[in-house]
Amino acid sequence: GEFEIDSILAAEYGVPAIFSASDDVALKQMKEFYPSIVTVETKKGLGRNKAIYKDEDLVLKEIYEGVKKAVNQPAKPCDFKFPAKLEVRYTRMEWTADYYEKIKNVYKLDVSYGEDCHVLQAEVKNPFEIKIFF
Repeated sequence: GEFEIDSILAAEYGVPAIFSASDDVALKQMKEFYPSIVTVETKKGLGRNKAIYKDEDLVLKEIYEGVKKAVNQPAKPCDFKFPAKLEVRYTRMEWTADYYEKIKNVYKLDVSYGEDCHVLQAEVKNPFEIKIFF
């Protein structure tokens, strides 16, 4: 997920992920990857373009309190080992095709299509190769 990628990249600079505010599904995924992160649920995700949002004043208060808690607890960057298998799902298949060509021909990485024409997968040797996919 996006959070894992961002955490891995931040860890390369010694920066820990300490706080996130997002929907219930993303937060569950974040907690599995980075159990010590402080989170605030802003909405219940019902699909790519649909959600039930919490009251704005309540969310802002929860975010403020969550950030205060996060900066006052010990934290360390995630411990992630390379090489790793990366799989990226693009929303449009023409973007997938464009990235496939760029990754294969410009960056010379061994990339392949995944389960369908929206997915690319490759083995990345370091976090900077991840950036190529975005």
